Amino acid sequence: MVYTPATPASLHGLCSRQAGNTYCQYKPSAKNTATSSGLSAQASKTMSEQAIPAELQEIRKQIDDIDDRLLRLLAERFQLTHTVGVIKAKQNLNSFDSSREAEKITRLRERCDSLEIDPNLVAELFTRIMQEVVKNHERLRQARN
Repeated sequence: MVYTPATPASLHGLCSRQAGNTYCQYKPSAKNTATSSGLSAQASKTMSEQAIPAELQEIRKQIDDIDDRLLRLLAERFQLTHTVGVIKAKQNLNSFDSSREAEKITRLRERCDSLEIDPNLVAELFTRIMQEVVKNHERLRQARN
């Protein structure tokens, strides 16, 4: 199947704004979904309706395992940054360190070439993670005062 992005009209009622961010759910319809041969989605079976090849199932299992490891690593990272936040709150240090974050993003972008990963994607992901860390540090600081 070819992915066709949702149009604003097809997103009506599927998007919400929370804390300045927009969150959307994409629900394809027959109108905005097509197969690579040009047939409508109704004329072809979805992957879940077909027998899924064992090779594909195994690869999906590996991807699921990696996703689980990524989540555990993210949780471990947040535990460490919580400790950093406690130290910053005790010493009345700023929650946000722009030079540290800029250095971090630069270092991560540089590593992307050798790993064949889009540096913009990595920068966006880590910027979002660091925004959450700063928010958590602010909560700790406010609770301390």
